[in-house]
Amino acid sequence: MIEPLETPLEPQSELRDLLEAAPDAMVVVNDAGTIVLTNSQAELLFQYQPGELEGQQIEVLVPERHRHRHDGHRHGYGRNPRTRRMGSGLELHGRRSDGSEFPVEISLSPIETERGTLVCSAIRDISDRKLVEDELRGLREAAEADRARLAEAQRLAHVGSFEIDLVTGERWWSDEYWRLLGLDKALSPSRELLLSTIHADDLAETQAIWQRVDGGESVDGVTFRIVRPTGEVRWTRSRMRVEADEHGKPVKIVGTTMDVTKLHDAMARQREAEINFSLSFEHSHVGLAMADLDGRLTRINSAVCSILARSESEILGKRMLDFVSPGERGDEDLMARLISNHGRNRTCSATTERALVTPHGDVVWAQETISLVRNEQGEPSHFFLQLQDVSDRKQAEDALIHQATHDPLTGLGNRAFLSEKIDQVLAHRTADRVSVLFVDVNKFKVINDARGHAAGDALLVQIADRLRSAVRPTDTLARFGGDEFVIVCEDITPENAERLAGRIVDATRAPFDLEGQQVYVTLSVGVVMAEAGDDAETLLRKSDVAMYQAKERDRTHVAVFDHQMQALASSRLETESQLGGALERDELRLVYQPIVDVHTEKTIGFEALVRWQHPSRGLLAPAEFMSIAEETGMILAIGEWVLREALMQLQLWRMDVPGARDLFVAVNLSARQVQDPEFPAAVARTLAQTRVEPTALHLELTESMVMSRSDVAVQNVTALRELGVRVSLDDFGTGYSSLSYLHQIPAHTVKIDRSFVAAIGEDNASATSIIGAIVGLGRALELDVVGEGVETPQQVEELRRLGVRYAQGYLWSPPIAPAVAQEWIREKAARNSPSV
Repeated sequence: MIEPLETPLEPQSELRDLLEAAPDAMVVVNDAGTIVLTNSQAELLFQYQPGELEGQQIEVLVPERHRHRHDGHRHGYGRNPRTRRMGSGLELHGRRSDGSEFPVEISLSPIETERGTLVCSAIRDISDRKLVEDELRGLREAAEADRARLAEAQRLAHVGSFEIDLVTGERWWSDEYWRLLGLDKALSPSRELLLSTIHADDLAETQAIWQRVDGGESVDGVTFRIVRPTGEVRWTRSRMRVEADEHGKPVKIVGTTMDVTKLHDAMARQREAEINFSLSFEHSHVGLAMADLDGRLTRINSAVCSILARSESEILGKRMLDFVSPGERGDEDLMARLISNHGRNRTCSATTERALVTPHGDVVWAQETISLVRNEQGEPSHFFLQLQDVSDRKQAEDALIHQATHDPLTGLGNRAFLSEKIDQVLAHRTADRVSVLFVDVNKFKVINDARGHAAGDALLVQIADRLRSAVRPTDTLARFGGDEFVIVCEDITPENAERLAGRIVDATRAPFDLEGQQVYVTLSVGVVMAEAGDDAETLLRKSDVAMYQAKERDRTHVAVFDHQMQALASSRLETESQLGGALERDELRLVYQPIVDVHTEKTIGFEALVRWQHPSRGLLAPAEFMSIAEETGMILAIGEWVLREALMQLQLWRMDVPGARDLFVAVNLSARQVQDPEFPAAVARTLAQTRVEPTALHLELTESMVMSRSDVAVQNVTALRELGVRVSLDDFGTGYSSLSYLHQIPAHTVKIDRSFVAAIGEDNASATSIIGAIVGLGRALELDVVGEGVETPQQVEELRRLGVRYAQGYLWSPPIAPAVAQEWIREKAARNSPSV
């Protein structure tokens, strides 16, 4: 630092020597701001050659952005020159010859000379000091951030901390500690203040603990309650550690206190839940058990002992599979799959049914629900099992399934049973050793019409008995429907199949006794041998073609299918080609059959039925063309037309006919429609176009549609129900899937098949029982029940007695044209309206 000179310093050499002796960079400027003298430290600091700075303006050493302000400072200093010492806070930026900048600290001293006042500047590079200052500032900010994070962490974790200096007696409590105690930070921390917050029941124990700590003992995990000034009680857990100096003398106590109220409450709830679980487990009427990952039972309740008819000691340590009937092992890998799937976000529970055997040999059917329990790490820990005795239900299901898969008249398997049987045989036998015989009763309709349905049924029963006696023990005999029977033969040659067909024809040569009168009946038999690629439908179609060929043969009445039988196929092809343009030619018609309330005779709706006004064959029933439409896919376009036409007609009736406002229309669906993913959207679109509310549309599907692709069908039917459309199961009781799938189908209505209704009054107790069972099932599932094919007052009276509310049939009206239906509605509305 150059001190101000009291006397003028004239010789420049003396000043230069003085500047060179200075440790800092020295720069002398005149009142014009021109550098008149520098020392070597300045030249080195600013990176100039010796003498290069002299004669240049002082601003050359200042960054350009600061030069204007510096010039103002310089002129201000010239008007009032005074000494400014180093460290007085004058910090600027210097500029080297290469343009680089660096922080500097400057002191200023005026020098009086004969030629005026010079200003001597001592300049010091403070880059290193700035780095140190920045580092210290960063450390301070980091420490502040750490303290803030610690305080936030304590707040979030509800953990307060405290320190006691045993030497000075000074105490410190963290912000969270004050908050936890519920005290005002303006108070002074003290032992007495802390003890004043302790719950009265915990005070003595807490004081004893502090005495141990005062004696130099660290304490870990002390739980006690504190009472806040508001009266709120909180559970806390504290840890206290005593620190000692190098001589072992305690000098400080540090500790933490955590609010564990939620944990305490959770543990209390857990203890209560465990007690409740234990009580529920032991006293449950459902069998409950726990098993290790090997499936061995580790804990069971008394209900399990009751189901297995064994003591606890006889069951523990064994697996449920040890009690399963050898022929009913079920899913043996179920537990292993649950373990393997647990890490794939899949459901870790499954339900199966097993046939369990008691020590006495009795079979108990049990529904077993297995759930995989995970530990805290999410890994498999053990299994939880639930057992329910479902023996009664299984027996009822077996009986109902038998009814659903067998013809109630003859006791033979029905069409659904037959299809499944053929597929089973084809799957386990060589195709060329399987034969299907299609049997038809010739002119059965003549007998049925002449002698009545009861006589016709009696004839069918006798024919079934003779067929049973004619077939081999390994053959399967089924009633295909009406007057048609089918025989499925395994391990048979073509020659033996044809011989069997001859025996069947011969079996009916003897007369049948019908109400004391002899009746002669002949049979026509179509025979087909299975070929590679054939399925049940193909074999039935081929045997049916052969059977129609057999009808044309007067003597043998037996025909074996060959690929030359194209007459029927040609006719079918012609029908198919003409059906393709029926919509465009406006040849399709809708007729409507009323659905009535059997108690009030009030018409509640109509079933829409399609007909084909063929240009040469006349009005064709659905049986003559709908199967073709179904197989070719034309059914989708026809079905959409039927739906739109029926809804438009309903809307016209509602607008034009009094009493039609509350009517609904029922439309039959095809299998393709039910399986079409776009069908629900098409229904919604048609409803919107016709402005008919969804509840006024009833869509009817058969059980076989669900049986073929139940997953797709159920999804579509569910979507229709969510739309508001009502769903009916048609021909209920004749399909294989009625009971096994009914609980999955979101239906509103079941329609009893006309075959059961037709059997009423014909001493057929089985049909009446089935109708009663269907009504009971509908009532249990909250479904409406409709009887189809009602033709006699006796039938409707029996339906009323059995609890059937709605019905349709020729007793009231055959399917009628829209105009006739309109008059029907008008007439019924007038008849049911109150007289004035």
